[in-house]
Amino acid sequence: MLLLLSFVFPFWIIKVKRIEQEVKLVSLDVRQEILSEIENTAKLILPMNSSATNLARVLSSSLNGTELSFSEIETRVAPVLFQALSTMPHLSQIAYVGLDGLFFSYYINGDQPFAVYSNSSFSVNTTTSNVTRKYSCYTQPVNRDTGKLYGEVNSHPLVTVNTSWIQEALNSTTNGYSSLGTGWNDAQDLLILNTAGMGERGSISLGFPVKSLVGFFSAINRYGGSLYLATKDGKLLTDDGIPNTRMVLVGKSVSFQLLKPNGDQIGSAVDVTCEPYRRHIKSFFCVEHLGNKVYVLALPQKELESIVHKNIKFAFLLLVLMIGTMVISIIAFVFLIVRAARREMHLCAALIKQMEATQQAERKSMNKSLAFASASHDVRACLAGITGLIEICQDEVAPGSELETNLLQMEACTKDLLGILNSILDTSKIEAGKMQLVEEEFDLTQLLEDVVDLYHPVGMKKGVDLVLDPFDGSVSKFSQLKGDRGKIKQIICNLLSNAVKFTSEGHVVVRAWAKKPSFENSILASNQNSSFNCLSCLFFKNDEAYNNLEAMNTVQQKPNCMEFVFEVDDTGKGIPKEKQKTVFENYVQVKETALGQGGTGLGLGIVQSLVRLMGGEIGIVDKEGEKGTCFSSQPPKPEGGIQGHGGMSNEKPLSGKKVLVAEDNAVLRKLAMSNLSLLGANVELCENGEEALQLVCKGLSDQRKRGFSSVLPYDYILMDCEMPVMDGFEATRCIREEETYYGVRTPIIALTAHTTDEEANRVIRAGMDFHLAKPLKREQLLEAIIHIHSK
Repeated sequence: MLLLLSFVFPFWIIKVKRIEQEVKLVSLDVRQEILSEIENTAKLILPMNSSATNLARVLSSSLNGTELSFSEIETRVAPVLFQALSTMPHLSQIAYVGLDGLFFSYYINGDQPFAVYSNSSFSVNTTTSNVTRKYSCYTQPVNRDTGKLYGEVNSHPLVTVNTSWIQEALNSTTNGYSSLGTGWNDAQDLLILNTAGMGERGSISLGFPVKSLVGFFSAINRYGGSLYLATKDGKLLTDDGIPNTRMVLVGKSVSFQLLKPNGDQIGSAVDVTCEPYRRHIKSFFCVEHLGNKVYVLALPQKELESIVHKNIKFAFLLLVLMIGTMVISIIAFVFLIVRAARREMHLCAALIKQMEATQQAERKSMNKSLAFASASHDVRACLAGITGLIEICQDEVAPGSELETNLLQMEACTKDLLGILNSILDTSKIEAGKMQLVEEEFDLTQLLEDVVDLYHPVGMKKGVDLVLDPFDGSVSKFSQLKGDRGKIKQIICNLLSNAVKFTSEGHVVVRAWAKKPSFENSILASNQNSSFNCLSCLFFKNDEAYNNLEAMNTVQQKPNCMEFVFEVDDTGKGIPKEKQKTVFENYVQVKETALGQGGTGLGLGIVQSLVRLMGGEIGIVDKEGEKGTCFSSQPPKPEGGIQGHGGMSNEKPLSGKKVLVAEDNAVLRKLAMSNLSLLGANVELCENGEEALQLVCKGLSDQRKRGFSSVLPYDYILMDCEMPVMDGFEATRCIREEETYYGVRTPIIALTAHTTDEEANRVIRAGMDFHLAKPLKREQLLEAIIHIHSK
């Protein structure tokens, strides 16, 4: 141990000496850096001095004659002053002072510009120095965009102008004259006034707040130093200095006085001669700049060196402590074998850190998904308004006209936008875990025919044949299913849309068949000349039973348990083998095939998520090999179709009915008014839930006064869910509470841009009877009314 210490301490002393030398050099560099930064800051502010001179020169060149009337000042000088006030940074006051006594000025009070002017002339004597002239002025507010005066004219307190400023400005033809003054705003801020002469016409004065000037220097890191800013005549602008000290400026000398806590002077600490860039004892610096402004920088003497000395002593103690700790640690490690334990602890810590990072990433992803979902209402509302307006125009346009063609194209574009929005929202729902299956009875054969008929005209335009291959006819035997018809149709439509989009010639075949469950197949991933998409969908929710082998065997033994396979085969370009593993990722497109086709790259990712949500799998198979692998599905036994409600044969089925529409969007209100009027209803409109509540309460009260308390004021209420002031949910709850006093219940139908099951449940919980997606369609409204009355 002694040998170790005899080696460490000499090495320590050598290092300490070297550190002290480096610290001294660093201290000098820091001081020079502070001075350089202050000087650079002063140079940046220097153009304020020349602003008044340049403005006066430009304004003089645009004026004719030496005597200006007040109307000429108002029309030719005032606009230039307002432009300067609006464009020059930190400028808060600007004024024109004529030698004949005419005066016009702008100043900013808070965020509002004001004009101060005097239209009475008198002689301004510029030969007498330090004479203050008082003006009887008037003030008016100014439009911040146009600079025009408006509002009531008020008498402004007397404005004083020192004629010596004008004389100094007229005598100086290069830099003008700089002085301190008080602003005309309510706070009466201290201003730096730069005045420049305009020959025999008068002068221009620009006012910059002292706070802005001080702010430039306050941002400088002074490393414990103090900064004083003052004028040459001794007025201190800022006192961000040493505690219990006072700076006194006399001529070119600066004196620092020590003060008692009560403010009494103790004595003079140091005198500094104010010469540019001169360094003095006790680390005081004095720099002259900005015309008649002076600032002084005071740095603590040997502050960095003393800190280093203290730290060296502290480090020495730490060194001794470290050596002692090392000895104890060596002895401890001899008796204790902790390597394995420490390794395990490090692994646990790394695992915890990784889990935290994973959770944070999941939260971020969840927040992004929720943000996408929350924006859907406004976007859907706008698209609903466009769709509804197009439908109204189609009813009024002449068939076969160019306008009808344009409307059809607009409708197609709107559907494309809605499809892109739905793709993004579906991705957000899937990532947030909000996507759910909605089971209903449907005919699988009819669904396939509808999808093929939908895309057949698109294929015909491109010269591509679209064929529905019944294969072995097994789908027709088991066509009656119970499952999520919408998502199955979305999956097949997406695959078929991609096939038609990327096939320029040849054919696209949609093929489907049913077979007994088989768990031997696997999905292959290869394709050279075309893409071959194969998927299977499971129509039951019990995933745990599916994953259990015993339950799988049970499913295999049931006679009605069949496996459905869907194939979409095209003769397009195909997907390279090396890209097949990535095509099901979100926002991924194959450049070789997607060039010029557009899209977001979300389609196949959503398809894969929907297929897996239903317990199936999707993949790309090689045409040369076996056509795909499909997993089992267990649809229930075929059942009868769903009975629908009888329609209303009357052309105006709502004739005589009174309907209240609460909608904040003007376009959607117009569409609702149009559709309801065509149905024969009397429509009353309002813009928010509070107005709807007031109208219903007033109607109930009026009916009671007439002796018809059981008669509803409105036959139906169409309520938008998201409105300002009061939303539809709160308005519905208040209406239901009010109706309890009268023993009535008005049918309320929700209008919403959201189409999720969660939104539907929220509507029912709020007390509404039914919900419809925007825009309002007459057929859907009649079906909702039939549904409400059938309860």
